[in-house]
Amino acid sequence: MKSIYRRRTGFFTERHRKTHHGACRMTAAAFQAIGGMPERVLDVGCGVGTFLQVCQTSGVASVRGLEGHWLDPEDLVIDRSDLTHHDLRDPLPQLGQFDLAISLEVAEHLPASRANTFIEDLCMRAPAVMFSAAIPLQGGVGHLNERWPSWWAKLFAAHNFAAIDCIRPLIWSDNDVATWYRQNTVLFMRRDHPHIGSVSVVEDRGELDLVHPLMYLDKVPGNDIRRATKSLTRATRRTIRAALRRAMGHGDSIPPAAAPPHSDAP
Repeated sequence: MKSIYRRRTGFFTERHRKTHHGACRMTAAAFQAIGGMPERVLDVGCGVGTFLQVCQTSGVASVRGLEGHWLDPEDLVIDRSDLTHHDLRDPLPQLGQFDLAISLEVAEHLPASRANTFIEDLCMRAPAVMFSAAIPLQGGVGHLNERWPSWWAKLFAAHNFAAIDCIRPLIWSDNDVATWYRQNTVLFMRRDHPHIGSVSVVEDRGELDLVHPLMYLDKVPGNDIRRATKSLTRATRRTIRAALRRAMGHGDSIPPAAAPPHSDAP
């Protein structure tokens, strides 16, 4: 991981510019699910701190970011005192308890042997975790352990955390949010969380395994795109509508899903 980001000058700065809008929408959805504004938020693999900056702007009193030593402090959008340098391949440091932990598109960069203990680390530090990780064949720089959301959900379940699919339905068609967030982000809450009764729990973990049309089309040879678009639209409409009904509680009143959006997003 270290050599990857040192070679990619400006990587985190550019990521911040593209991520801010998504961070606003995603954190708002997570805050609503957990019952309101958290007092303390932890971001594991925080980059320049975009999600934490949005949390602070929203009114979160205390934030803490963890990121490797390869991050240039000059790129931070949060105060340097809110950052702890740490190699995420090692157990997380003891930083106290938080109301919400965030770890987005980070776990796939860690060795498979670290997966169980990484999820345990997150679960030990907060009763709710906003989590995403690259799915198989998603591709990316330095990916070591691409897994389906259901695979990660099983690890969370071992610590009595339930999957809440309340974020993806809200951002699925928002082309200003990075495709990997729209496809992979799931909120996990401890089953004894005081607000677990206000959200819809996904009991069938297989329902979490979705592929976003833009991600799918990115992998299809150019001469097959039209056929693939029609096929994917038919195949995913029912799953998307089911996720919307669970998250928004509108039952059969949800209108038919629109055709896949078009964007230049990676």
